[in-house]
Amino acid sequence: MADAVEADLVRDARELLAEAHGLLGEGRELAVHELRFVASRLAESLADVLRVAESRGMRLGVGDPTVDDDLDELGEEGLKAGE
Repeated sequence: MADAVEADLVRDARELLAEAHGLLGEGRELAVHELRFVASRLAESLADVLRVAESRGMRLGVGDPTVDDDLDELGEEGLKAGE
């Protein structure tokens, strides 16, 4: 059952990404509320896919990375560049 849920989440993320590429690549300007909606949906999808990756990693015996570990790896300069 978990595999089926994970497959659905990954499929949904792919579909959302394709839709976002379409919206952002059409050459038209999006209104602020449209951009906010797309960004919000992409963030939700990213959170779901990260849960899938972490779950699979735990099942494979890979360490459980934390947000703090990820931020430490980026360093302060990486965060500024990504803002």
